[in-house]
Amino acid sequence: MFCKKNIHPIIDIIFLWVLIWAVLPPQAFCDTKLKENILGYEKVEHYVMDNGMTVILKPTVSPLTAIQVWVRTGSINEGELMGSGVSHYVEHMLFKGTKKRQVGEIARQIRRLGGRLNAFTSLEQTVYHLVLPAQYLEQGLDISADAIQNSSFLPDECEREKQVILKEINMGQDDPDRYLTKLFYNTMYTKHPYRHPIIGYRSVFSALTREDLLGYYKRQYVPSNMALVVVGGIDLADAKALIEKYWADFTRRAAAPLVVPEEPNQIQPKRIEKEFPLEVSRLLLGFQTINIGDDDLYALDVVSMILGKGRSSRLYRRLKEEAGIVYKISCYSYTPAYRGLFAVSAGFDYEKLPEIEKMIWEELDRLKKEEVDLTELTKIKNQVISELLFDQESVEEQAHDLGMNEFLTGNYKFSARYMQGISQVTPEQLMLAARKYFAPDQQLTVILKPPSKEKGKQAEPAITTHTEIKKFVLDNGLTLLINENHQLPIVNLHVAVKCGVRS
Repeated sequence: MFCKKNIHPIIDIIFLWVLIWAVLPPQAFCDTKLKENILGYEKVEHYVMDNGMTVILKPTVSPLTAIQVWVRTGSINEGELMGSGVSHYVEHMLFKGTKKRQVGEIARQIRRLGGRLNAFTSLEQTVYHLVLPAQYLEQGLDISADAIQNSSFLPDECEREKQVILKEINMGQDDPDRYLTKLFYNTMYTKHPYRHPIIGYRSVFSALTREDLLGYYKRQYVPSNMALVVVGGIDLADAKALIEKYWADFTRRAAAPLVVPEEPNQIQPKRIEKEFPLEVSRLLLGFQTINIGDDDLYALDVVSMILGKGRSSRLYRRLKEEAGIVYKISCYSYTPAYRGLFAVSAGFDYEKLPEIEKMIWEELDRLKKEEVDLTELTKIKNQVISELLFDQESVEEQAHDLGMNEFLTGNYKFSARYMQGISQVTPEQLMLAARKYFAPDQQLTVILKPPSKEKGKQAEPAITTHTEIKKFVLDNGLTLLINENHQLPIVNLHVAVKCGVRS
């Protein structure tokens, strides 16, 4: 029996809707308005300020408030600085100090208020987000407005942060998964700037100057290029008044236009095999697909779940559990603002590669020839909807949902439309999508493999990557789990504590 005592209201609501979804068939949820109510969109206020900045407000029953500033600029917006990673560099600098807040003072003020702040840069946007107790909404809006509008870009701090990012670039070059992804995107895209890494190329990044940073910041960080999203324990009238107080003087300026080349169709297969210092080989096999506005979005997302999401997926069961020829396997459908891709990812011993590729293609061809069973399809739909609902657990996740929807589709309610699209996917649509996009003459295969052994040289014993997990319980009751893995000179530590919203 489920006990609802001491559970945050949003979890209570989500749990209820997951139960309803499990009982009723997906067709019962074809009403978009119903889905909007499930996601709380009827409470949202959306408007545009006189200076051109979009504001999205969502009051919830929460002691916390999330404030997010979405800037419509990422690595594809870098123009003459393309490939430099200047978008990511600016993100690192924005909380480093302003005219009225010294270096480190922004982070200290947020911590004193009991909050936290962070940021990330993607291909298409940069997002600054903070979460703090709801009673400190004004302080949060003041700090975020000051950081976005008045960052000082002190020369010493620019140089210090540059060295930090150079270390990040070096780490990425040594990490096989990051290196594989970079090689995959750089090969999949031949014209579109999605081909460039967000962090930039070392040589191009190293040439950036403080003047480059300031120029990019002034061009891209303009009100009409931004959305301010506030979710949590707020009063709408108070929030709007405070936003006017701290953001209205942010002067409207011309926004730099974004002109990107269209990615041409791939007309022949591409294959890259590259040696890399590793023991477990890596594979990415992919295809060009669609952007987020295409109706095939829903079928491709369901296909990715059927093939490679979790232990019950077809590829995992067949290649990992039954054949035992991979250490890991998954797949994903990536549908951004421009042309996206579908990819299968695997980790394996290199000598197993022919068998792995054969089985992957057998499963892709199976989708083209056989209709997916309705029981399997319904289970996948339930998983997709449940994940989307559980992604609404925190005010931070709800703000991210609103911001991402607004920036990618122009409709902050898009998640409701997405739920409806998933619920209406049919076996026939899955078969058509597989036939349309999974063409052998349009595939890209990128492989990282261990360095070849010198002839006549005795092979060194392989580094064990999967060892028995050892469990210890210390005198104070702490459980310690240890798993040795000498593949890289890295120690990875995780601490898990039994205390979350349910506690």
